[in-house]
Amino acid sequence: MKETNPHDIMQSCFDALEEERRSLAHELHDEIGQSLTAIRTSAKIIARQSEGRQSYDVAQGIVSLTDGMFDLLHNMLHRLHPTVLDKLGLIDALSDLSDFNQKHCSLKCNIHIEGGLESLSLPMKLTVYRIVQEALNNASRHGAANCANIHICLDKNALHITVDNNGSSLDESRLKEPGIGILGMKQRVIAFDGKLEINNKPSGGVIVHVELPLNSI
Repeated sequence: MKETNPHDIMQSCFDALEEERRSLAHELHDEIGQSLTAIRTSAKIIARQSEGRQSYDVAQGIVSLTDGMFDLLHNMLHRLHPTVLDKLGLIDALSDLSDFNQKHCSLKCNIHIEGGLESLSLPMKLTVYRIVQEALNNASRHGAANCANIHICLDKNALHITVDNNGSSLDESRLKEPGIGILGMKQRVIAFDGKLEINNKPSGGVIVHVELPLNSI
C-alpha cells in the first residue's frame, strides 16, 4: 500500500478550502448581488416619483445604503476568492490586489515579476496570491505601512516570492509566536515543501521571503 505524503494531504485540504471559498463567493455574488441591485433599482424609481416629498429622502437613503453594501460585498468577495485569477490569470490578479490595497488601505504596491508565472498550476497560483495577500494585509494592519514591494521570480530551481514594506517592525514575540495569518502562510509553504522567512529590516519595516522548490511545482 502506497504511503500518503503529508504534503499531499495538506495541499488537498487547501484545495478543498479554496473550492469552498470559490463556491461561496459565487453564491454571494449571484444571490446577494442580485437582491441588492433590485433594492437599489426600486429605491431609485421611488425617488424619481416622490421628488419634493418626505419619501424622497428615505428612498435616497436606501440607495446610499445599498451602495455601501455593494462596497462591503465587493471587499468580502475579494477576500474570499480572487475571481480575476480565474478569468485573467495571476499577474492581473496581483495587479488587482495592488489596486485594492491602494484604494482601501492607502498602501502603494510596486510589482516586479520575472519568469512565466502563467505556466504554474492553479493551486500554486492561489498559493502565490494568498501569500502576497497576507503579507500586504499584515503590512497595512499591523505595520501601518504606506508602501510595499512585491518581487516574484521563477528560475530553473525555484519560485521566489519577496514582499517588503516600509511600516513598523514586528515585535519579536510575533516572530516567535506568529498569529493566524502568518501561520496560514507557513502552512501553505510547507504544503509545497518550501521555506518561509520573515524578518525585520534594519531600516524599519518587514520583509517576507518564500522559496518554493521547482520539483514541488
